[in-house]
Amino acid sequence: MTPNRLTKAFAAVTLVGALGVTAAACSSSGDNDAACSSIEQSIEDLNTTTASQVSDPTAMGKTYHEQAEAIRASANGASGDVKTAGLKVAQAVDDLGTFVEGLANSTSTTPQMPDNTALISAGTELQNACN
Repeated sequence: MTPNRLTKAFAAVTLVGALGVTAAACSSSGDNDAACSSIEQSIEDLNTTTASQVSDPTAMGKTYHEQAEAIRASANGASGDVKTAGLKVAQAVDDLGTFVEGLANSTSTTPQMPDNTALISAGTELQNACN
């Protein structure tokens, strides 16, 4: 499998994992409500942007890192479970960015798939905190 195909496969798996996060509906109050909405928007932006970057893992990795920072900033404006879960989502997105950057530099022909467990778990935690 070529790096381009690896990236496409990675993007597809990651986007599916992120769906748990994008489904987070915000019904909490105050700063937590704003944080939930902002994090949800960051995830939607991430999905949209990375879908157009499947042939450029360097750009995709940068996008993951940039959106992780946006998620982290939103989470830091929240409190309690929303803050904790939001920071976990940010870390999982950041870790995926690092993984994608590794694909850009890889000469391996062996398929490499990320472990999306952390993102799925954090997304579920955030969804529960925002509901």
